[in-house]
Amino acid sequence: MENKQKEAVIMLSLPAGGKTTYIKENYIDVNPNNHVIVSADNIRVKHPDYDPQNPEAIHELCVDLAEKEMYRLGSLNTNIVMDGGGINNYYTLRIVDKLKFWGYKIKVVFINTPARICIARNNERVKKGERFVPKSSIIDKSYKLQRSLSRLMCVCDEIIEIPYFTNKYLFVDMDGCVAAYQDLVADEHGNVDYVNGEIFKYAKPVVEVINGLETYFIHNNIHILSASPNSICNTEKAEWLNKYMPFIKNENKYFVGNKQYKVVMLENLIKKFKLTPQDVTFLDDEHKILEEAKKLGINTMHPSMFLANISNLKEYLTYNKK
Repeated sequence: MENKQKEAVIMLSLPAGGKTTYIKENYIDVNPNNHVIVSADNIRVKHPDYDPQNPEAIHELCVDLAEKEMYRLGSLNTNIVMDGGGINNYYTLRIVDKLKFWGYKIKVVFINTPARICIARNNERVKKGERFVPKSSIIDKSYKLQRSLSRLMCVCDEIIEIPYFTNKYLFVDMDGCVAAYQDLVADEHGNVDYVNGEIFKYAKPVVEVINGLETYFIHNNIHILSASPNSICNTEKAEWLNKYMPFIKNENKYFVGNKQYKVVMLENLIKKFKLTPQDVTFLDDEHKILEEAKKLGINTMHPSMFLANISNLKEYLTYNKK
C-alpha cells in the first residue's frame, strides 16, 4: 500500500483572526486523530510561570518549546497543525525547511481578517478575562503580515486563503454597490425628477458584485437596504431586484426615504430580528455612511474591498505551487 505523504499545516493570521476556530472546525471536530495541534499559546497558558496579566513575559520561551515540539512530531512522521507563528518567519521558515527535508507537504492556511476586527475581538477577550495579546502586538504584526505571506508562498506546497467575511447576515446598499452609480441630472432648482424619470428602472447591474453575492453567500441572509425617495422609486427598485437579483427574498428588501437615515433603519432591523451586531456586515459605497454604521458594532465593507475578497476566493481559494 502506498504511504500517504505527511502534512504540516501552518496557520497564518493576526492574533484573534480565527485560527483556533478554523482548526477546531476543520481538524479537531472532523478528524481529531488525524492531526496533532501545536500551539505556543496553549503551551503558555499551561506553563507554571504564566501570568494572564502579562502573557508576553514567557512568550519567547513558549515559542521555543513549540518549535521543539514541531521537530519532535516531525521526526515521528505525524500530521501536524501549527496554530500561530506564521508571522514570525524566522523560526517558521526553519521549521518548514526541516519538515520539507523529512518529506512533508507544507500547507499554509491564511485567514485574512482585518486588524480592526482582531483588535475588537481582543478587546472582548480582555473584558472577559480571557487570553489576549497587547493591542500594540496586533498592530505590529499587521504591518508584517503580507510580507510573511509572500515568504511562505515561496516555500509552501499549497496555500488556502480564507478572505474575511462575517456573512451570517449581510445588508447591501443598491446604488453604487449592485446597481451602477448614476450621474443624475437636476433642474435649475437642484431637483431630480424621481416621479417621471424611471431613474432606477434601467440602472446597469454591477455583475461582479451580484455574482459574488449569489455565489458565496446564503441567500436567505442577504438583505437589501437602499435609500429611495418615494413609493414610485420603491417599485422601480423592487422590479430591478427581481430582474437582476431574483435570489433576494421580497421580505428582505428595505427602502428608506433618505440615505441619512439608512444607519438608523439598519439599527432598527438588527434590534427587530435580534441579531448579534458582530454577525452583521453592511456593504455600502459611501465612506461617511460606513463610518457611521461602524458605531453599531457591526462589520462594514466598501464594494472595492468586497470585490477584492471575492477575487481572493476565486483565484486563491486553493493555490497549488507549480
